[in-house]
Amino acid sequence: MFDLKKEVYMYEDFRKNFIKTIKNERYSNLLKLFSVINKLTYIWMENNNVEIVNLPITTQSVTSPMGLGSDSKPYKVISKSNLNYEFYLADSMQFHLELMLRAKDISSVGYITNTFRGEQVDNRHLHQFNHFEIEMLGNLNNCKEKIIDYIKFIVNELIKKHKNLIDFFNTNNSNRLKKWLSNEVIDLKHDHVISLLKLEYPVGIEKIYLNKNDFIESVNSKGEQYLINKFKNNIIWLSNFPWQLVPFYQKIEGDYAINSDLLIGIGETVGSGQRCITYKETYDSILKHKNNPKHYDWYLKMKLESELETSGFGLGLERLVLFIIDEKDIRNVQLLPRETDRELLP
Repeated sequence: MFDLKKEVYMYEDFRKNFIKTIKNERYSNLLKLFSVINKLTYIWMENNNVEIVNLPITTQSVTSPMGLGSDSKPYKVISKSNLNYEFYLADSMQFHLELMLRAKDISSVGYITNTFRGEQVDNRHLHQFNHFEIEMLGNLNNCKEKIIDYIKFIVNELIKKHKNLIDFFNTNNSNRLKKWLSNEVIDLKHDHVISLLKLEYPVGIEKIYLNKNDFIESVNSKGEQYLINKFKNNIIWLSNFPWQLVPFYQKIEGDYAINSDLLIGIGETVGSGQRCITYKETYDSILKHKNNPKHYDWYLKMKLESELETSGFGLGLERLVLFIIDEKDIRNVQLLPRETDRELLP
């Protein structure tokens, strides 16, 4: 089936013979790599005064609702004992992290937890993955500095203490990552990137239709990869999307959101943004994005009774691993594969 020593195992091979896959040296090293990243993440949170919280994975207030700016489908669960009651497996507990920031003397909260998305699994997307999320007081610039600091901390520690582990997957990984650490961070505005892609790489643009006739131009995965290759000596933020391309909770200035995606590896690996502060701007944004305010009563109540300037980010650990080991198919870094609407074995 494949060389047990090193060849990339495919998620389908796990389904056919999971015992053989588990005994693969690659699998063992992948497990160790996730373990190291988890440990280092908690160390970084401790060093940066992030309060670590454990939250439920169920919610009735999804952060990616169906409507303008949604980047995923909510994963609905229906109660067998009460057919009128339904809830969701959380795509993110960001709203609840925002709530935690209202506690006394708390400036930053975060966790690593499972997240659930309803879309189809492919080489870039999983419908269950490990999500590192933080919400903090302050504006997006401060948040983005923390994100870069976190990833550089992880990469530095891996190079210094786990070089053999990361070089197992590709002998050039430690050298490539060492070079990446010295790259300059740049911020590319979404509208400027659209203009650039129109001239140099039009297939990197996708039309997102708002209705039958109107559309917004967005940077697709091909466009992200083009930017990564074009600016290969930089660390790239793609910032200030048209407000129609982000969920309602992101703060808006004019026609653009205060948000940024970090492009590394296969593309967007971290999504970050500044949140609406007041009840009115949150309520207006919910309507503007064609969502139902009734689904967010408690969230609006929080904004009404306790205004705060906050920002936050979400990072998929599997995408971070792809960047670290220089691979392209996210399905091949699942420790236990989960595919959309297929039986779970094991």
